[in-house]
This record gives sequence, C-alpha cells and structure tokens, in this order.
Amino acid sequence: MTTLQSSTESRTGGSAPSPRQPAWRRSRLRRLLFGAAGLACAVLFSSGLGEVYFRLFLPQKLLPRYVTDSGFGVKVHWPNLVTHHTTGEYRISIRTNSLGMRADREYPIEKPPGTVRIVGLGDSFTIGYEVEVEDCYLSRLEGLLRGGGSAVEVLNLGVSGFSTAEELIMLRERGFKFNPDIVVVGYFDNDIGDNTRSQLFALQSDGNLVQRNASYLPAVKAQDFLFSFAAYRFLAENSHLLCFVREQASEIVQKRMRKKSAAVQSLTDDDEAKLTAALLDEVKRACDERGVRFYVLVIPSPDNTSNFPMALLKNVGPANIVDMRPVQAEPIKSQVLYWQKSDGHWNPVGHKLAAEELARRIGSDVSK
Repeated sequence: MTTLQSSTESRTGGSAPSPRQPAWRRSRLRRLLFGAAGLACAVLFSSGLGEVYFRLFLPQKLLPRYVTDSGFGVKVHWPNLVTHHTTGEYRISIRTNSLGMRADREYPIEKPPGTVRIVGLGDSFTIGYEVEVEDCYLSRLEGLLRGGGSAVEVLNLGVSGFSTAEELIMLRERGFKFNPDIVVVGYFDNDIGDNTRSQLFALQSDGNLVQRNASYLPAVKAQDFLFSFAAYRFLAENSHLLCFVREQASEIVQKRMRKKSAAVQSLTDDDEAKLTAALLDEVKRACDERGVRFYVLVIPSPDNTSNFPMALLKNVGPANIVDMRPVQAEPIKSQVLYWQKSDGHWNPVGHKLAAEELARRIGSDVSK
C-alpha cells in the first residue's frame, strides 16, 4: 500500500489534486456572471439611447460646477481650474487662479501702493457663468476704471450657488484680508431661499443676527470623490443625460432642504426676507467698521423684476444700492440681455450694462 501511494504521488507531481467544485456551484457562478454582464450591457445600452435622445431632442446646458471646501466653512471654486461651459448658444472657458477666483492672474495679499482694491462677492452672475472672464461685469468694471486713469484691482470672489450668508463668511475670512477699499455684493432673487437653506445665520427674537452654524457644505465631499475620477469629469462636461439627471436631482433636493430649514426655524416668507435684509445690513456694518465703502448690485430676473428686500433694510440705504432694474428698463425692450437657452444669466451685453452702471456710481470713490 505504501509503495502504491508513493508511486501515485510521483506520477501526479506530489499531493493529490483538490476536488473540483460541484457542478451546481459552477452553474450558479456562471449564471451570476452572465446576469451581471447582461445588466451592465443593458445599462450601457439604455444610457447610450438616453444620451442620443437628449442630444437630438432635449439638449442640456453643460455647466459643470467644480466647488470644494474652502477650509472656513463655505464652498469655493476649485483652484487652478480649467473647464468649459457649453449650451446651444455658446462655448466658453472657465479658469480660476490658485485661490479659486475667476481670474487669469494671482493677487498678492498685500495691496500694491497707490492701488484701489475692489472685492466683488456674489453667485454665478458675479463669477460670470456663461461668459468669458473678460466679459464678467467685474472684469469690465476694472477695465472701465483703469481706462479712466485710476490704479484699480477688482477681485472676483463670487462662487456659483452662493447666498448672502456665504458671502458674509467669505468676506470675513478672505475678502477683508486683501484690504479692500470697496466691496460690491451681487444680489439675485434666489438669495432669500439660499440664506434659509444654509442655516448659517438666524434672527433672534430681538432682531439681532447670530451665526447658527459654522459651515454649509452640501454634498461637497461626495462631489470631491466623484470628480476625483477623470471619467466622471469627462461625463460631467459632455454628457447631456448625466446633466439632466444631476440638475433634476439638485432642484428636488434644494427645494426640500429649503422647506425643511424654514420649518426647523419656524420661518414665514416675511421672516426669510428679514433674514436676508439683516445679512446685507451686517455686510455693510462690517465694511463700515473697517472704513470700506459698500455697494449692493441688484441683479434682476430676465423679466426685469426682483424680490430685493429694500423696505426691510436698516443700515443699507439708497446710496449703497445699485439697482439694475431702471437701468435695464429701456435696453431690454430692444436688446437681448440674458441668454435664452440656458440658466438665464446675463450675456455679455447684460454684463456690460452692469459694469457701466457700477463705474458711474463708484467712479468718484475710486478717484478720491
């Protein structure tokens, strides 16, 4: 028996082979693999059909939003970003510097001698979504003031999706460090809802504004993870299907967040407007404290209306308000000021009007 066993092991190269898996297990594994492969093919095929459908019949606006954690509680655009925005009306480039500012150059913290610095805050209108950097109203403002012989730097600290609450934090944490002489805040209709949704600030019963939370970074970690993959970045910039799904989901989530935030804080529509007015008043108070001149640019909707809470303001007065509604009243009858097939932002003509009005209003401050 010993001799026979040794002979067998010698012929088979050592120990006996391990027994094969039962046939039912191999069959189940094959079914699982074939099922997974079939599901993957079905997903790819349906996604391909969906992409073709949207491209042919329902083209989307491709406006990828690259935002990340600033390190002080609010979003900022990716530093050193290079991407594109594309719709049926245009294709423009989006570039940022090392601080995520919409600019083709860096700005030292220390202000150059003899220079007037203007810091601009706002949302996608301010950062200049859907126009080239040189067409942004802040870029045009700098050009107009320099053309008038003034040494001026205009820093664009706008961030897509920003609210007044986030702008206040950005001003405190970054804007004031640049030692500005003038601060311009862009106001748009969605600021009221965005201020509620962020829950960054609240009004006490005595009307005083207090900071409620230290940060507001919705889905930033998830987005950072997704955008870490080159394939996802490619789809975000080129896929009409992904853009549709993302925009629909974002709209639903934002509405639910605002509704929930208003309920948590027991806010009525009037309360929400009062909160926004208090935030604008606080921006002015912070500027006054530092001897910085303050302006708020009222950006109308495409129908030339605005929900700007002028009657609720206490510190901000007519001298601080640059209202574009009367400025646009006549031009909008004969000129196209907003893109028609995208998110309804100003086109270059709209930005030009805003820059000209700002230059007219603050020109005397710059020349002092």
